[in-house]
Amino acid sequence: MQNYMKNNRLFWEGIIIIGVITLLGCVNLYSALITPSGTVDSLFYRHLLWLLVGGVIAFFIHFLKPIDIENFSAIFYILCCILLVGVLLIGKKVNGAQRWIGIGSFSFQPSEFTKLALIFFMARIFKQMPVVETGYKLNQLLVPLIIVMIPLLLILKQPDLGTAIIIFSIAFFTILLMGVNLRLLITFFASFILLSPIFYHLLKDYQKKRFLAFLMPEADPQGAGYHTIQAKIAVSTGGMFGKGFLRGAQSKLGYIPERHTDFVFSVFAEEWGFFGVVVFILLYLYLIYWMFRVTRNINDRFLFLSASGIIFLFSLHFIINIAMVSGLFPVVGIPLPLMSYGGTALIVYLVSLSFMLKLARVY
Repeated sequence: MQNYMKNNRLFWEGIIIIGVITLLGCVNLYSALITPSGTVDSLFYRHLLWLLVGGVIAFFIHFLKPIDIENFSAIFYILCCILLVGVLLIGKKVNGAQRWIGIGSFSFQPSEFTKLALIFFMARIFKQMPVVETGYKLNQLLVPLIIVMIPLLLILKQPDLGTAIIIFSIAFFTILLMGVNLRLLITFFASFILLSPIFYHLLKDYQKKRFLAFLMPEADPQGAGYHTIQAKIAVSTGGMFGKGFLRGAQSKLGYIPERHTDFVFSVFAEEWGFFGVVVFILLYLYLIYWMFRVTRNINDRFLFLSASGIIFLFSLHFIINIAMVSGLFPVVGIPLPLMSYGGTALIVYLVSLSFMLKLARVY
């Protein structure tokens, strides 16, 4: 009885913190998408629609048994790989990138679903593999590496460097959790450092410009450095208490590019200031802390690895997006969970959190 009450309290605690951040995201997105004439861009209403769709899907996912998710993980992964191939064949091209599949007036991004599919499928694969006390060697990791490389190469082909970084990071994090041979780990890092000039050479021209703009944004203030400079101006001009809701000059005058997606945090920082940013960061850190508390009592390897992967996914998106807006990381197109516009990503976040809520109630 005491355990039930504890789990029930943890469940409703999660509902509240998720609801608060989601509501905050809607309010901020409303401000980001309101025009100087006072009308609201239709993308805001589309965001609400995606929120409803994601909520309904998350509601039904919540009632699935963990074993059902484990059994379905292979099908989910294969389906995502097929969709990634479909993106390259019939995908919708926007700004030179072919990352979406269009259905009428709507489009979705299969690479976002792939993040979650990879988390679940790798968790299932590692559950079936024996634990090696000295850490896995390369020959023992061939199957997981192949599972990662297929979607990774398809996503790089789009091209989508930001999502590819996330996919690789999820896989690397999962392998580290399971344990990897120290010699293999040292060899990997040494090889990565030595091959980094080759990796840089393989980047697209716009990706190279973004990297150089990260190092010296003022060198190209009207080009590759524009995003970073304008976002930093918006964040810095917010001051201690902000300019007030709907009063952000940088966003209202159109200086902040992608202010409803990748740079939505700069809108929030300008309008709510330093204290608002502190409150927001504390809310998000509490969400991550709540997920850690959900995970600590799990002894099933699939559920533990899946939950840990979801925590890592949220944490990595949060850190990279905030660092990107602040000029501490190159612009790679990583959305801010529950805050940025993006239907596919929003559904993935809600489904992931529904899974965590399920674990909070059961474990």
